[in-house]
Amino acid sequence: MRLAVALGLVASLQGPGPSPPVRALRESLVVEWDAPRVVYPDCEGDRERAEPRLAISGRVVRTGDTPNDAPDWRRCRAKVLLARRPGPDLDWAQRLDEATTVVWPTTAPTLGRPDAWFDAFDVASDERPNLDADGRFEALIELHEVRRAVGASVALQVGLELSTVGPPEQVRYGGWDPHPARLLLPQSVTRLVVPGPDPLRPALARINAAPVCCPWCYDPIALARAVNELHALGFDDALRELRDYLAIARDGGYARYHGPYDPRSPDLALRERVFLVAAALFEPRAADVEQLPAVVTGRVEPAPPPGFPGRHYPLVEVGGLPYFLPGWRSGRTGPDTNLDRWLAWIETHAVLRAASLVPGDAPLADLEALAGEAWWETRLPFARWQLWEGLRAQTGFDALPLPHYANHGYPSPFELGVPWARLRARFAELGLRWDAEAQAYRVTATPADGD
Repeated sequence: MRLAVALGLVASLQGPGPSPPVRALRESLVVEWDAPRVVYPDCEGDRERAEPRLAISGRVVRTGDTPNDAPDWRRCRAKVLLARRPGPDLDWAQRLDEATTVVWPTTAPTLGRPDAWFDAFDVASDERPNLDADGRFEALIELHEVRRAVGASVALQVGLELSTVGPPEQVRYGGWDPHPARLLLPQSVTRLVVPGPDPLRPALARINAAPVCCPWCYDPIALARAVNELHALGFDDALRELRDYLAIARDGGYARYHGPYDPRSPDLALRERVFLVAAALFEPRAADVEQLPAVVTGRVEPAPPPGFPGRHYPLVEVGGLPYFLPGWRSGRTGPDTNLDRWLAWIETHAVLRAASLVPGDAPLADLEALAGEAWWETRLPFARWQLWEGLRAQTGFDALPLPHYANHGYPSPFELGVPWARLRARFAELGLRWDAEAQAYRVTATPADGD
């Protein structure tokens, strides 16, 4: 019976528009939204061990009579749509875009496919309707999925759709066009005021601006700034700031997938940032110990590959900038090292680096000087890419955009050689100068027009 209802709704939504029973159902359902709030699910009273969530909840209410042949909406799954940031109205009836919209509940979106998600329903769990007897629902959204305003509130667009349930081979969810298995409730689309977090203190915000372990969205300049700020505090205070940040951070996630963020916001606090900052900031006290203890994080190889230069694995310093060039493991994701124990080892067996990082005024030339070395043959393209990512983020100067790549927007070592060979001469026209006081590069010249 349940499958028949699901397939009936699919069939009734096929064609140029909903059938009269479905149209009548859609027009008779409204949503009474609750005020958004931050909750700590499954924390057992210990908020320090819990990851907060943004709770978006409400109740589906039928306001009028519907035909007897209309589908039973209580046998559908409610899906909450939430805009990631304030902005123009989104037309969810025509398009869902990962870059602009959070969908809950859903499986992980297909990376590199911003135009569509495919939610393969799990028969054991996702097949079940998720509205209670009173039509209530609650979405628990990870805070990093949206851009809340620090110290203020923002109005984010929200809506509800009902999707049919059934075996995986019968139902798929989503796409940029109206899909037969979707029923967006137009009366549900509105804006809710979402409260923002308190700002992090300056040292924690600087750590929060540091990159994560992503070789394509890594910013060596941001890491240098975090390292230098903590280096100026001294060993004990720097370690305290890292531990305080670790207490509010969560595991995993590439924050740059959904655009820029305010580093003062704790919503994007990630443990991987502590790993990279500490790897650049500290080094073993004993001269005969080459590296800090191995750290397992995602697919990063814990031990440095043969011939790895320096004492700050997985970082290589060139011209005063730390580049992220680790060895990689296959078939492994997600951090699982206890960074608290790692920092405890650092406390007793490590020292601060001898001096702060001082990036040079010719960072690309510093990299190009390594072109003939065998160890850099496959790594130099990624270091170039990381340098440009950092320059774009720090200077806001986007006059030399790199092209989009077929591999989900990320470059391959072969593709990276082409734009850099073409842009190398124009790169010098930027007239870069390192501003030690601002801890950022400044552009002192305007590049010529054109590509």
